[in-house]
Amino acid sequence: MPVQPDQSGDANLLTAAQAYCKRSLHVLTRLDRPASGLVLMSKTSKAHRHFHELQSNHTLTRKYWAITAERPEIDQQKVTGYIQRTRGNRSVWVSEPTDPAAEEASLRYAILEASDRYFLWEIELFTGRHHQIRAFLQQLNCPIRGDVKYGYRRSNPQHHIQLHAREMQFDDLDGSSRQVIIAPTPADTIWSVFSINQSK
Repeated sequence: MPVQPDQSGDANLLTAAQAYCKRSLHVLTRLDRPASGLVLMSKTSKAHRHFHELQSNHTLTRKYWAITAERPEIDQQKVTGYIQRTRGNRSVWVSEPTDPAAEEASLRYAILEASDRYFLWEIELFTGRHHQIRAFLQQLNCPIRGDVKYGYRRSNPQHHIQLHAREMQFDDLDGSSRQVIIAPTPADTIWSVFSINQSK
């Protein structure tokens, strides 16, 4: 389901949430359509502005989980590169920094656990570029399970991918406390093979 109305005309999360709350809402975070996990919305424009200030000040923490069939050469590191969109913005690739259309992107990843066939990643974003996690993992020769657009060998049923917006941390409007929101993973057997997922 898309987060907002798009050209597909499919049911979307924003319209459903506004119908449930019986009021207008502001979308704070977006999510790739085939991914799962946390999406935040605000009821007020004040909260909307505050959230974007947190993003600008780099005081917002965003963590994702992903599953791959390949293990990277280095189990944890910070990765910085440049992302460029294809025509029509349907996908991106990691490009040369000299290209004027390229945007700098940065993330840190760590392998949390391994099963007999798959690897569970935790990824912290420092920038919010379009498809940046998917493009970086492809460049590391570790495409996300089910993500045929970025190099995985076959698709999943319903064409979803094992990329999950897991956690978000941010300061309250008055700065008195830090909120930590965690989204449970989908009821999917592939996530349940990892013991860390069963304990959280």
